[in-house]
Amino acid sequence: MHFTSYSDSLPQSIPSINPPPFDLSDVLAESSSQEPILLILAGGADPSQELEDLASKTIGLHKYTAISMGQGQEKATTTAIRTAAVDGHWVCLQNVHLMLNIIPIIQKELASEIPHEQFRLWMTTEEEKKFPAIMLQQSLKITFEPPPGIRNNLLRTYSQIDLPKTSVLANQVTFVLAWLHALLQERRTFIPQAWTKFYEFSSADVRVARVLTQDLVKDYKADWEFIRGLLKFVVYGGRIENIFDSNVLDSYLSTLFTGDKINGRPGQMLAKGVELLAVDNIKDIQKYIATTIPSEDDPTMFGLPMNIRFSWQLTEAEETVARMRIAGNSLVGNERTRWTEACQPLLQLWKRLCHGGDLHSRQVVIIGSFQ
Repeated sequence: MHFTSYSDSLPQSIPSINPPPFDLSDVLAESSSQEPILLILAGGADPSQELEDLASKTIGLHKYTAISMGQGQEKATTTAIRTAAVDGHWVCLQNVHLMLNIIPIIQKELASEIPHEQFRLWMTTEEEKKFPAIMLQQSLKITFEPPPGIRNNLLRTYSQIDLPKTSVLANQVTFVLAWLHALLQERRTFIPQAWTKFYEFSSADVRVARVLTQDLVKDYKADWEFIRGLLKFVVYGGRIENIFDSNVLDSYLSTLFTGDKINGRPGQMLAKGVELLAVDNIKDIQKYIATTIPSEDDPTMFGLPMNIRFSWQLTEAEETVARMRIAGNSLVGNERTRWTEACQPLLQLWKRLCHGGDLHSRQVVIIGSFQ
């Protein structure tokens, strides 16, 4: 009898199953002037700065208008869409889920005439059950969410940095900022043990942090206490509502942002197996992230105990079963029977895997052939 593991059956030429960093320029290439681009936000994502950067590189900021949806914005919205459709500009309507009554007005404006070929209507929304179905059908829909895992988070941050070469010290500050941002976002995986609630840290936070610190760390005599205060009270701390969570942020800041840690020399460790490089080229850092940072987060990277993963597995299993039950309840008659028969082997396998405790310690095998 011959056994073949799943890992053996995968093509060896595939370096990773992780998606590449999200790039709005790819979305732009797929879009057209007559199709609104709907960015569905998840996990505290905020593409506003990235969209502004794309507009600056593509058409110029003077041809880009962003409007935050809210009461009394109907006239400003219709005027912006009409003007942009004629002149070939871009309009971004932010948080349209807060003002769903404006959707029919937008549809009417889009249907009134054929727009300029360079015109683009971008819209952002959080998940909303009452979002008009017709607009969903007419739009190019993109789910915009932070990439899972510290490595993907770091790569996403660095994909937004356009500084191929800079000083070693500046590179170290940028990497530590990106590392802090990744820790704060990815800790949300282990709620409620890691954070008491879901904090909406976004890519805009790390951008602001870079802007605030870039002129304060030009030599090795930086006022690190002042920098820690900026990061706590101006950038990240304003969202935190719990003293326990505030202590977590303080701990990260006091450990990472010191003259002993950021000193322009190699050998400083941010976590087990993660070194703060002393290089002047950002591409070297990107290569280091892609090849050295593990794709699966180790809880110790966050300062959390290893057994916290078991709690996370239980939560994920409960949510998966709940979603499957919802899907099952939406089926009737023969459809439900077929769905149950198809899922039964998977449920039995899942039960056997969970029985041992640690899912990752088991190797799943399938019978490949009988000889």
